[in-house]
Amino acid sequence: MSTNREFEPIARAFMAAGPTQLADRVLKRSLADVHHTRQRRALLRAPWRTPVMNIYAKLAAAAVAVVAVGALGIWFLNSGSSSTPVGGAPGPSASPSEATAPSAVPRSSSVPLGIPAPPLSQNFTSARNGITLAVPEGWTTRPATEAWEGGLPNYDEAGGGDATGDVIQDPVLTDHIFMTIASMPLGGATAEQWATDQYASDFAVECPDSEPITVDGATGVISAGDCLPVLFVAKGDRGYLILLRVSPDEPWLAPVYDRAWFESVLATVQLHPEDAVD
Repeated sequence: MSTNREFEPIARAFMAAGPTQLADRVLKRSLADVHHTRQRRALLRAPWRTPVMNIYAKLAAAAVAVVAVGALGIWFLNSGSSSTPVGGAPGPSASPSEATAPSAVPRSSSVPLGIPAPPLSQNFTSARNGITLAVPEGWTTRPATEAWEGGLPNYDEAGGGDATGDVIQDPVLTDHIFMTIASMPLGGATAEQWATDQYASDFAVECPDSEPITVDGATGVISAGDCLPVLFVAKGDRGYLILLRVSPDEPWLAPVYDRAWFESVLATVQLHPEDAVD
């Protein structure tokens, strides 16, 4: 605001061009107007705020910072305890029963636990042994290439079977579940005597119990009880061996491929010794 000293030079310059004195009423009115006129503020000065507003702004900024830090901490805690994979969606959390449940029995077969064996929808004919029977769907076969001279044909893991017997096996379990078929001339023995002698020579010690069974109209001998399912039967001038092997390494197999299942296979057997080749 202008003072009296600042106004006096202006008044003198004005009076120099005209009258040397102003009327008292004019001078007083001019001085009053100058003292009450509001001056314009400088535009370059920053807008003015009260200290109270500065305090509120600081408190608000501090509150925002606290909330942000808290949210960030919660996020890190959840990330550390979650099972969410990197770049993936969170997986379902395991319930207490799932976390303590024992692991399932490992299975490598194409037949899952609790599901019946595949249907006997394939036929296998052995040109060497002169026999036809139904086999499980999907099972593979390996024909015999050498003559059988008695005893139990041994399973050759390296070769995938025994050369003296036809091998019919699960394509996945292979030597864990398979059937073997072999035949030989009777050599002068009767059909009943041949079957009894063959069973006694290989199974009488471990499986003394046996029982008769009829296969394709011929009477044979089959193991009884919990022994390895094995059959000896003769027709015409030829004797046949049919056995089922189930590995104990796969305990779930026995309830599926049991004695009843083996007999269902025997029910499809057709013996034609006239077609056998020694």
